[in-house]
Amino acid sequence: FPSHDTISMFLITKHTTMTTSEVAEHFGMHVGNVRYALEQVNDRLKVDNNFAGKVVRAEAEYLGKKNERNNENK
Repeated sequence: FPSHDTISMFLITKHTTMTTSEVAEHFGMHVGNVRYALEQVNDRLKVDNNFAGKVVRAEAEYLGKKNERNNENK
């Protein structure tokens, strides 16, 4: 099962301009491992609705916090 870090990497690459190399550096991983992890998430999203729901909830939480930070900075 993909870890919380793996889901975080997926969301980071989806919602930021960070490259996989930058994500790898941030998590202290080899870029190949990050690419593999992202592939695993994408593959699982296609076949596991329960997992997809967890990712959607994590994404909603991330976006909510991001919006809160943006509103505080106005």
